[in-house]
Amino acid sequence: MIKKKDFNQFVKEYHDRIYYTTIKIVGNVDDALDCVQDTFVKAYKKYNQFKGDSTLYTWVNRIAINTALNFVNRNKTNNWNELVEYDKPTKIENENTSFNRKWLSELSPTERSVIVLRIYDNMKIREVAQVLNTSESTVKVAYHRAVKKMKKIVKK
Repeated sequence: MIKKKDFNQFVKEYHDRIYYTTIKIVGNVDDALDCVQDTFVKAYKKYNQFKGDSTLYTWVNRIAINTALNFVNRNKTNNWNELVEYDKPTKIENENTSFNRKWLSELSPTERSVIVLRIYDNMKIREVAQVLNTSESTVKVAYHRAVKKMKKIVKK
């Protein structure tokens, strides 16, 4: 089991990145914060199962995405109309201001996850596949579909 002090440091270091990924999937602040909290609780409880095949951040990010996707699938509601701006935009957010967040609401949760990881986290296809625990070809298809949907939205 990880020491609480070390885990607290990890939470401080990665909270914003995990939150940023999660809000793009669930669509509103309250649900995103719930998912982030659940993510860190799960990571703390299952830390002894971390094999070291990836970075600790990648492992926790995978937990966050799965938690967010499960939340969306379980609730089957679209709370995107409640999406509000993050109070203190992170460095990542400032770098991607040209990317319209509202486009994400038109995507499926899986497409959203792929776009967030590829565009916001600058992950390669292989890394996205690892985080989402799927094949590279599945990621490529989801990415292609998402880009195609967003192009249609932009042309409207």
